Amino acid sequence: MLTDESLAILSMACAKITTYPEQYQIFPPYSLQNALHGLPSNNTEARAQKIFDRLYLLNLSAYAERYRENFVPIVPDIDLNTYYDILPRYEYNPKTKTGTVHPIHYRLYKIIQCFLYQVDDGKEARTDPLVLGLQDLERYIANYIISNTTEYNTVPWG
Repeated sequence: MLTDESLAILSMACAKITTYPEQYQIFPPYSLQNALHGLPSNNTEARAQKIFDRLYLLNLSAYAERYRENFVPIVPDIDLNTYYDILPRYEYNPKTKTGTVHPIHYRLYKIIQCFLYQVDDGKEARTDPLVLGLQDLERYIANYIISNTTEYNTVPWG
């Protein structure tokens, strides 16, 4: 099982990326937007809470399936406002011609990888739209990290 903190970080990041993509320059894949369609879009905390609940239950279900355990689907009460500012806004550096990559970008990428690994054992999770959206977001985050390095930006195009 992922820690509540990791799921909270992922939930808040998904809520922010899908609500204000231009502020983070990580544009959400359509699969993730579709998976979150219908969630509150005018309240980031409420949106993050709905995402957290879904992620938690998917992770719990896959865990129970892997270890053949029964589980009580009770989502922990966690203050997601603690993680509201976890994802910094995009900052462009004209000197290096790159955006700023923060440690949280690497952590977010690793959390997504871990979550996808954890839920891979769950039959329900394999086809869940949120999981499919996170598979695409994993690639988007990797692209963001790589394309905002000086090494990448100094290599000629084509």
